[in-house]
Amino acid sequence: MFNKISKSSDSGQIIKRSSFTKSSVGGGGMVKLANPVGASVVRMAPRPFSPFYEESNLMLPRDRREINAWARHYYTTDPWVKNAIELHSTYPLGAFGVKCDVPEITKFFNDMLQRLNFSSMIYDIGREFNIIGEVFPYSELNESTGEWERIIIQNPDFIDVKSNILTEPVISLMPDEDLKRLITSTNPDDIALREQIPDDVLSYIYAGKNIPLHPRLVSHLARKNAPYDVRGTTQLTCVFKDLMLRDKYREAQFSIADNHVTPLKIFKVGTADGTYRPTADDLVAFRNMLEQATYDPNFTLVTHPGLEVQYVGSTGSILPLENEMDRIQDRVLTGLHISKAFTTSEGPTYSNASVALEILQQRYVSFRTLIEKWLEWKIFRPVSKLQGFYKVVGRQQELIIPKVAWDKINLKNNREYQQSLEGLLRDNKVSLKSMYKSLDLNYEEEMSNIKEEINDMKEIAYKLEQPYLGPENINVSQESKEQSMEKQKSDDEMAKGSAPEGGEGGEGGDMGGMDLGGGGGGEDLLGGGGEEIPGLADLGGGGEAPPE
Repeated sequence: MFNKISKSSDSGQIIKRSSFTKSSVGGGGMVKLANPVGASVVRMAPRPFSPFYEESNLMLPRDRREINAWARHYYTTDPWVKNAIELHSTYPLGAFGVKCDVPEITKFFNDMLQRLNFSSMIYDIGREFNIIGEVFPYSELNESTGEWERIIIQNPDFIDVKSNILTEPVISLMPDEDLKRLITSTNPDDIALREQIPDDVLSYIYAGKNIPLHPRLVSHLARKNAPYDVRGTTQLTCVFKDLMLRDKYREAQFSIADNHVTPLKIFKVGTADGTYRPTADDLVAFRNMLEQATYDPNFTLVTHPGLEVQYVGSTGSILPLENEMDRIQDRVLTGLHISKAFTTSEGPTYSNASVALEILQQRYVSFRTLIEKWLEWKIFRPVSKLQGFYKVVGRQQELIIPKVAWDKINLKNNREYQQSLEGLLRDNKVSLKSMYKSLDLNYEEEMSNIKEEINDMKEIAYKLEQPYLGPENINVSQESKEQSMEKQKSDDEMAKGSAPEGGEGGEGGDMGGMDLGGGGGGEDLLGGGGEEIPGLADLGGGGEAPPE
């Protein structure tokens, strides 16, 4: 209790007055302060901070299906999110092909990918991966041909993955409502669809159980926050709150825009001095009259001076949000690993953005490597086993698995750097391999291609020297070609031996003596003849799934 002591002016009597009272009310550390005039202050003990209980975080989706729905919504409706996802899905997965040392195998796999329409499928896989954070491709095998019949992208909302540190993941498909309705429907169209479903799959649906997916047929490509996570996480989760805030601002602007376009109309009936005060019936009649005149363009009102019309709009009260919107946009683009330079050609100069471009290019290479490993191990490898694509290395058989040949990724303009290397190459101060590397080319592969082109040119030159024998003989036989190559090789060796050492003839002899390949023979890798490779009988082809 705090007391104030004062002295009365009339009698000099000292008067004690209570002017400030402190009292403790209730528990929880709440303190109430009061004074005589009736004002009070309530102080609360500080609440422990936790990001999980912040209001904005409580609004975030928790269920996986809801998270996926949010991600699909913002991909569909937000131009920045859509452009970023499309960029990350298409740029690193540009044109690609299959490369292999055996041309017949290369053609076989290229034809299979073309039948699968894989050039379009791979973009769908990349898009699903970047939107949802995971993708489940399911491949169907044609047992008669030993090739993939089609590849389906399963809806992750209905995929169940069970895994722990001691076992391999078990992936199953949860029947959706459409499948549950299909198995009991009497509609002729539904019956026709139901007849296409295998009986073992129908038994799982009838029993209300998940449909197990064979591990050799289904794949799981995921962007995981941690190595021990079971499922993937979309990259949009880090910008959900920024997108929510922007939506709040947009809703406010929508409301203001509505009031600005159709302002509030206020009709004041009656005079300020009180000479005319309308009754309730007068106000009802006036309102009915206004309603009748709403869609009458020729409406004319003649009344007394006790009527005042006022329009209240949003002029001067619009919240300036340009800076806030720009800040949110920058945060969203940062979370999606792009800048305005990719979408609107705005933003920093090229020299300032070179580091960011290098980082983005490395991300693209990592994503491309993920797709490449999936293709080689889950698409190419099983088919190679079924087709018997083996070669003998030493005394052992080695499975031929073709590689993926991508177009190079070039987000940067390295022309100045390459020009510097060209100058150093002319002065013999840098190797040719370094020059090839700066162009994202493989030195050994290019040298091999050059040898093949020289071999092809020699074959064409031989054909041009032959007399025309009709269209049926336009192709040179293998025997004639080998004889020509032997003769050319013999002539080159003779020229090399007769040319003076160090002269022009010596240089030509060295070129003629190169091992350019193009020989005959070799093992029969396609199983069309030759000695049978043992062990191929166990490669499958008649079962439900391809071999491992």
